[in-house]
Amino acid sequence: MNRGNLAEDPRVDRPSSSRYTRYGREGNALLYVSDREWKKVLAEEKTASASKSRKKSSAGVKNVHSAKRNVYAAEQTQRRDKGVSAPAAAFSKLEVGMHGRLFGVKENPAASALESEKRRKANEPARRSEPAAGGKASGEKTASDLEKRMEEASSVFGTVKMARPYLNAPNPLLESRNIRLAESRNPRGAESRNPRPAESRKTRQTESRMLRPAENRNPRGVESRNIGLAESRNPGPAGPEADGKQQVRAERSQRTASTVSLRKVLVASGVGLLTAGYIAAGVHFSDHFYPSTEFFGIKASGLTVEEVKRQVEKKVEGYQLQIKGRSSGGSNSGAGDRITADEVGMKYRDNGMIDRAMRQQYPAVWPAALLKTILAPNEETLGTEYDSSLADSVIRNLTVFDSSRVIKPRNAELKYTADGAVITKEVMGTRLDYDKTKTAIIHALNDGSTSINLEKEGLYQNPEVYADDDALNEKANALNQVLGANVTLEMGDQSVQINPEMTAETFLSLDMDGNYYVDDSKVSSYIVKLADKTDTVGRKRTFHTSLGTTVELEGGDYGWTLDADSTAQELEEALKEKKKGTLEPVYFTTGLCRDKNDIGNTYVEIDLTNQHMWFYKNGSLIVDTPVVTGNPQKNNETPSGGVWSLKGKYRNATLKGEGYATPVDYWLPFNGGVGIHDLQKRYYFGGSVYNGAGSHGCINTPLAAVKLIYNGIGDGTPVVVYKDDSQEAVSQNTGMQDIRTITSYIEAQYGTVSDDGASERGMSGSTQSAEVQR
Repeated sequence: MNRGNLAEDPRVDRPSSSRYTRYGREGNALLYVSDREWKKVLAEEKTASASKSRKKSSAGVKNVHSAKRNVYAAEQTQRRDKGVSAPAAAFSKLEVGMHGRLFGVKENPAASALESEKRRKANEPARRSEPAAGGKASGEKTASDLEKRMEEASSVFGTVKMARPYLNAPNPLLESRNIRLAESRNPRGAESRNPRPAESRKTRQTESRMLRPAENRNPRGVESRNIGLAESRNPGPAGPEADGKQQVRAERSQRTASTVSLRKVLVASGVGLLTAGYIAAGVHFSDHFYPSTEFFGIKASGLTVEEVKRQVEKKVEGYQLQIKGRSSGGSNSGAGDRITADEVGMKYRDNGMIDRAMRQQYPAVWPAALLKTILAPNEETLGTEYDSSLADSVIRNLTVFDSSRVIKPRNAELKYTADGAVITKEVMGTRLDYDKTKTAIIHALNDGSTSINLEKEGLYQNPEVYADDDALNEKANALNQVLGANVTLEMGDQSVQINPEMTAETFLSLDMDGNYYVDDSKVSSYIVKLADKTDTVGRKRTFHTSLGTTVELEGGDYGWTLDADSTAQELEEALKEKKKGTLEPVYFTTGLCRDKNDIGNTYVEIDLTNQHMWFYKNGSLIVDTPVVTGNPQKNNETPSGGVWSLKGKYRNATLKGEGYATPVDYWLPFNGGVGIHDLQKRYYFGGSVYNGAGSHGCINTPLAAVKLIYNGIGDGTPVVVYKDDSQEAVSQNTGMQDIRTITSYIEAQYGTVSDDGASERGMSGSTQSAEVQR
């Protein structure tokens, strides 16, 4: 900003700010308080008094000038603090410019006097010329406005001197500069130049600025000049040195202009090349497919519609779909499965999909369309034709659906060993979901895929629990804290193995802390159920007779009766102590055999209908003989339909009853007072003798037969008594026989036994005497 333009707006885009340095040698030091700073102060004041409306008045002008003055003082303080060289005295005055802007000025009398003389000589021709009429009017109008603003400023600061009384007055410094510039450009004709009067040019510039609205006046220039203090540069005295500087500046400006021109040319060339490339790509993609385009497994990038169709048709003719199954058990299920185009009758059918895809490329906006193709590939189904019934038949006959080769999936689970619980690994299996697999294969056929991996497609039925399942492993660890017992309840062919698996499933419970323990109530409950299942006393039995018939037995006292409480206690102790081995149950009653058929193969069989008796020992027939049983006509019929156990064997006993006392050599009781004994005074046995001349209920037996029975039988031997009225049994009845015939048969068939119990066949027995009340 030059001295002559102080009253003008310093934001105007003109080089006048280079006229003076901040503390110029030409007489004045200038300070411009930026709009940004004082507007900031005004914003703070406006916030403090937001409820009061402000009017544009002299009070408002005072606030503006007061704010500027404060900022001005702050700028001076900052400059001194930073050590910037400045005049010792404050600025001598403030000058007001257009629109109420203030400027601080420091006078330099000596420099001002020298410059005033130079200006007078340099601008003598300009002073003689008269300003134009329009210029006067504009100048007067501007001067009038400035006078008003000076009055407003004076009310704040006192006396404010105007920087320039007449806006259209000559500007000596500007004219001097123009003369020097003209001389440096044309040294020979410098004197003949007649530069345009500076005051006329200045007047026109001032008028144009006054006519232009303030908001349209180069806002960028404002930003570049509203930083701190406005600096002006002193051009210095004219001469060769000044001419050299001017020439350097001119060369620098020329180089800058050349650089700018080159950049413009390069930018224009680049834009042209990009535009040409864009257009060329659009033309290419108008009939060629984008990259990443694929049809029926064929890469269509850069191909035309016809080229793609030819390749698709050729591929369909030789098409094969390879089916890859899951490997399980060392074999790859479906490893050799494949489907060919001939098997399903596949042919290519042009459904317009390829042409439609080309029309949807939109080459005018090919970058966006290309990106869409990459992110969202074409998913339309290519036009192919095949026989769906053939396809269904081919799919059903694939080896992956062969039931003889399919392995069922199995979950990981707990298995039990002699020591505890272990986890067995899951079995993945090879079972497929047929409907889903068929859909996937059809989809692969439509897409033209050359292979399909059934495993990756997720078509197999998988286990639900795997070996690394946390819950399964936690359960195994908890079970192994209590498992370990492995005992056998010895019960013949009904023996029970109490192993860790049975212990875990039958006898354990969880406490509040999630720990397993042996539950005594479960043990007791189990033994009660076991007794109910295995006890045989009084139970219904099916018996196969010696005559080849079958009878049902339900009575008697022979058999096994388990002591449930004692047995449960012993089993609970064995489980808690983790014992191993055999555990004998505790019984109330026992038999000779603990198998389910507890009669076994050592027993006495008595058929009341046919009046015959058999004795078997270890499966061998020791003796069979006719007998005489209780007389039914006198209500002495022998009890039947059951199994009784032998209660002992005696020698030389006397059988007593109401009105009789009968001595016998051999007495074998089995049902209270009913037993087997000899009766030597009886001459006939068998047939119908019992019906009228029968016993009091006992089994009268020939002496030779009872000796053999006595010699081979033992306590607890089951005695089976029944009636068999079947035709098969009755037809085998031998009838009544005398004692001699019977004895001869027995001795010939089974041998003889001496009175002391010694048998000719090597059998021995014990002798006891007893009196039995019958």
